[in-house]
Amino acid sequence: METYKFMHSQEELRWWWDYGVPPLKPNEIYFLSLSCRNKSLTEEERQYYQCGRSEMFAKQQIRHDTWEDFLKRVKRFEVRRDAYLTKSGVPFPQKSLGRVNT
Repeated sequence: METYKFMHSQEELRWWWDYGVPPLKPNEIYFLSLSCRNKSLTEEERQYYQCGRSEMFAKQQIRHDTWEDFLKRVKRFEVRRDAYLTKSGVPFPQKSLGRVNT
């Protein structure tokens, strides 16, 4: 079975972690989510997939400010395509999935 692909370059993701992600302050967390973006789909695809209001259908919180924990959490989103299904019962199309947000 095919899996979703989010991390195209671990080196680039590491660079972003090192230079783009601010360190956590006390009582803060990182919040990661996957979102289906209808605007990425044609009208025909919207009707077929029926993503609806599927924003943030997979969520994770990170409480530890480490690259290893962050990488482990991002990898958890790279699951089998049938792990998350739209209202019509089909896997979300890869092109509609939003980036992992922090």
